[in-house]
Amino acid sequence: FGRLLRLLRERVDELDLARLHPPRALLLHLAPRADRRKQLVLRVPAGERRAEELAAPDADPWMRMDGQEVFRAAVEHLVSLTREVLDVAGVGADEVGLLVPHQANVRIIRMMIKQLGIDPDRVGVNLDRCGNTSAASIPIALDDAVRAGRLAEGDILVLNAVGGGLTAGAVVARW
Repeated sequence: FGRLLRLLRERVDELDLARLHPPRALLLHLAPRADRRKQLVLRVPAGERRAEELAAPDADPWMRMDGQEVFRAAVEHLVSLTREVLDVAGVGADEVGLLVPHQANVRIIRMMIKQLGIDPDRVGVNLDRCGNTSAASIPIALDDAVRAGRLAEGDILVLNAVGGGLTAGAVVARW
């Protein structure tokens, strides 16, 4: 955990927002979603708790998930939302220069890009080095891609994520 915190602190300190968000970047479409039918498949008890509450014998402070259902729902939402933003923007999957997904699980990413028909070489993945850094995973993976020169002016960039509750979203932009 300490290693993760150091990594995040270093990356936040190094983040050059002007480089990540050039003045000519253009948001083409954004699609958020909340699926209340699936709210219990990935959840954590809400609210702030005192130490004595967490130490109680019946305390349940941990994130809970139904792994198989999370996998199915994640792929379903990521694929449908990505198709939606691409369709509304008038962009084909073959035109995507880079897809940077939430770095939760490489199996989810592989299944999603297979269904979308996006070449794995056009997907920013850093799970092997960083693991699942939660809400920081897309900014870190995007920063990795920018530093590696994987985005050029005019490229189509897609970002997508799924999270607890079950919430999801996708964005398409012209870099």
